[in-house]
Amino acid sequence: MSKWQRITDYLNYRVKARTLHGLHSPFVYKLVETLIEDKGCTFSAFERLDAVRQQLLNDATLLQIEDLGAGSNVLKQKERRVKDIARYGITRKRFSEFYFKLINYFDYRQVVELGTSLGLNTLYMANAGRKPEVYSIEGSGALHYYAQTLITAEGVTNVQLIQGNFDEQFPALLRRLPKLDFLLVDGNHTYEATLRYFTMALPYVHEHTLLVFDDIYWSEGMKRAWMEIKRHPRVSVSLDFYYCGLVFFKSGFKEPLHFYIQQP
Repeated sequence: MSKWQRITDYLNYRVKARTLHGLHSPFVYKLVETLIEDKGCTFSAFERLDAVRQQLLNDATLLQIEDLGAGSNVLKQKERRVKDIARYGITRKRFSEFYFKLINYFDYRQVVELGTSLGLNTLYMANAGRKPEVYSIEGSGALHYYAQTLITAEGVTNVQLIQGNFDEQFPALLRRLPKLDFLLVDGNHTYEATLRYFTMALPYVHEHTLLVFDDIYWSEGMKRAWMEIKRHPRVSVSLDFYYCGLVFFKSGFKEPLHFYIQQP
């Protein structure tokens, strides 16, 4: 995708993005009011997790990365420093905190992540709420090992890291979970793969399930995948934050609701 197209997409998003004004859905209004508009909504875990982020940003360790999906728009070489991955290849702080708040707000118990990377987002999610069971899948063996070391060092015990191809490991994981509450898709950013993971998850979603798709404007293919996902007949509410998209499956809506929301 060209730089000009990225700028155009972002400007279009900004024009459409709403705050609380114009949110006629009580469900969406309350969510945005609590998790975004309330700037005083913070948690004690954030200070420690921010320190971990700074640790990663200063880590010059070299990792040999095997990209099993679309790869990175910025980091093209196979040998990458941890601090470069932390700077260019992981979720921004405000969105990591947003995912934490979502899990805490809905009290999700079964959380799945596709794309562990360095393990920082995994730590955020594992520290949320009543410490949910977090399952994170990573294709790269080097990243999987690094994340496992980091999570062990942090003393976190409610995380299970799985190394392997999403297409094999994700359906196997779904079959053994009691339910799917929260799914973050943050890897293999292609049109085909993103729709495939959405389709895999559909039989396991329930009334309160939330699916989150990262980098929905990363490429033309990701934009197409996001548009198809949010228009799926089972999706009742979609929220577009530009850097990620959320879809809910709640009943009780006369028609699907689709909002562009100002970023946290």
